[in-house]
Amino acid sequence: SAPASPAAPPPAAPSGPLITLHVYDVTDFGVGYDISRQVIAFNRGLFSSFEVGIFHAGVAVCYSGFETVEYSFGWCDAGTGVYTCAPRRAPGASFRCAIDCGRTPLTRRQVAAAIARMAREWDGASYALLHRNCCSFCDALCDRLRVRRPPAWVNGLADAFAPVGAPSDYVTGKLDALQ
Repeated sequence: SAPASPAAPPPAAPSGPLITLHVYDVTDFGVGYDISRQVIAFNRGLFSSFEVGIFHAGVAVCYSGFETVEYSFGWCDAGTGVYTCAPRRAPGASFRCAIDCGRTPLTRRQVAAAIARMAREWDGASYALLHRNCCSFCDALCDRLRVRRPPAWVNGLADAFAPVGAPSDYVTGKLDALQ
């Protein structure tokens, strides 16, 4: 009988940047006053009962121990809707939790190229509350970076209402039809 061959070494773990999803309670709805406590309490109740809420999300890319950039997506009149902010400091939101998505197998240069491509693809005027929002952007970015995607609850409320549609989606569709 032939001697047993040594087992192949396990594949190397990805060594690219560490990717973390930052989830926030949305606190600024542009109503002119602070409703953060009410939204956080609302989210607590929704999350404990149904594992959904009104969340904002951003993908933090840790290039080194000292350089982390958070990417997200939002509405704007013209140009890309992809923007950066300081980690855990998204405007109009209160930090809720961080979810480890793992290390990407991509190099720093490949990560930059993937984000640049997404910045071209995610036009700010294409933002739609239920179908193309910050949470769906984070899902697509994690997929592009080849890391674990966000858990379903992050965009669960929007996904639950997507088949019905939002009034803003209806109005936008009617306006688009007129043009």
